[in-house]
Amino acid sequence: MAIKKYFSLKNWIKFIKLSFWGTIQIVEHNPQHYTKIKILNQEIKACSRCLGTYIAGLIFFPLFGAIYVFTDLQLPFWAVFITSYILASLTIVDWMTVHTFHLREGNERTRILCGFFLGLGGMLYFWLLPTDWWFRLGTLFLYMVIALLLAYFGERREKKNGATQVNTSA
Repeated sequence: MAIKKYFSLKNWIKFIKLSFWGTIQIVEHNPQHYTKIKILNQEIKACSRCLGTYIAGLIFFPLFGAIYVFTDLQLPFWAVFITSYILASLTIVDWMTVHTFHLREGNERTRILCGFFLGLGGMLYFWLLPTDWWFRLGTLFLYMVIALLLAYFGERREKKNGATQVNTSA
């Protein structure tokens, strides 16, 4: 009897609801750069780049997955590799031109678009790169490490420049 209590429809609905909103809260991590969207009468302040990445993932994960599973399409390694890295690198270029080099002001549309290209490049690489899975996962990990290092050094530079500006104005 106690087991039925845990597997009731009411508890499953509650679990799904909590999981859904818990997942949505993952994209609400950037209080400076967000896009307001409304889902089920709830306003969400989603990180713009993450929102673009998730939209691309929702579109291209099943599309490229179906191509991978149901066709024997063989694209050239170099074409998929270079295309996916260029698409993903647009996010780094956007971030660095705004935060590291201060060449321009960022905006939410550009962040969403760059996030979309990041998701598209990731799905293209994940599904259609004609090589084994270990290579794909290893090189995606390497890309992530490079992106994190660029972000880390960009943040250090930004903090250093901020400290310098504070010291010179005093």
